[in-house]
Amino acid sequence: MRLELANLQLEAYYVRELSIAVRPGLENDVKLALAPGLHIQAGSVMTTPPYSVEVDVDSGKNTEDPARYRVFLHIYSDESVISKDRAPYSFSLRLVGYFRVGNPVESPVEDLLILRNAAMILYSAGRDIIASTTARGPVPALVLPTYSFIVDDDIAKLTSRKEISTPPRSPAKPIKSKSAKSSRKISKKR
Repeated sequence: MRLELANLQLEAYYVRELSIAVRPGLENDVKLALAPGLHIQAGSVMTTPPYSVEVDVDSGKNTEDPARYRVFLHIYSDESVISKDRAPYSFSLRLVGYFRVGNPVESPVEDLLILRNAAMILYSAGRDIIASTTARGPVPALVLPTYSFIVDDDIAKLTSRKEISTPPRSPAKPIKSKSAKSSRKISKKR
């Protein structure tokens, strides 16, 4: 296997907001093992119900440099499911990522694919942030499932219009573009 740089590169990201809360009363439900110098451990193996993960994605293309994008990702738990299923944590995480495309192509389909891949990269970072933070709680770490962000329906809508087609990728010079902004809400239930 050989490595090759991906066309989409994450330049930087930061946590805009992070909120994680232990379900009220959880400490009374869980038997904890405590020992000096060790982190809190559950007294027995724990299982949790499937989490309902919600994801909102928003993005913008740099008007002066069409190869650069800013992507906002909000990962959060469905509060209506948390109390009903007795899940141990509720959470909300907002990330902002800055991306650069190696060979930009002026196309709504290309923008959608960039948004999908950028959101998946940020979601991966978000999974780690949530797992690392919840690992310091009274129950084992919450590791969110991995997802593929599917945009096939959106691409089909775009390419079904006669005026839009998917141009081939080429190392041609980027075309000056106007600001592009898209917003997506993705609901995932495991």
